[in-house]
Amino acid sequence: METRKPQKRSSSAERIASAAEDAFELRQRLPEIGDAKLHKLLYYVQGKHLVWQRQPAFAEAIEAWDRGPVVAQLWRDEQQGPPAAPSKPLPETVNDMVTNTIACYGNMTEDDLIAATHAEDPWRDVTDNGRNINQQVISHAALIEFMGR
Repeated sequence: METRKPQKRSSSAERIASAAEDAFELRQRLPEIGDAKLHKLLYYVQGKHLVWQRQPAFAEAIEAWDRGPVVAQLWRDEQQGPPAAPSKPLPETVNDMVTNTIACYGNMTEDDLIAATHAEDPWRDVTDNGRNINQQVISHAALIEFMGR
């Protein structure tokens, strides 16, 4: 009989946060975080949350850009000015995944995170190993396949 890792399931009533809410929490915990590092950490939060909870940590798509994965809508929104503080706390499972992601990747530099994500299948596959970078969407399925290993 196959044994499986226990999964902390989210309740069906748990809302899906926005990338801005997740980014706010990351910035609260890592005040010196730069934009590139923020977007790479959001990529890991999303991928790991998809694997463990079977639902996204945030609604917005992640795209493959020259410097790695980027939550494009968040990046564009923040070009208009700083976001407001969220009016609701993060869902518990997302908050837990932010904690986990910081523990795993929080000490890495922006350059280290860019190099790491460039070496990973979700970014490499949609960009033809970096030869065709055109802001392609990195699918949830690609994140689950890679991060679920």
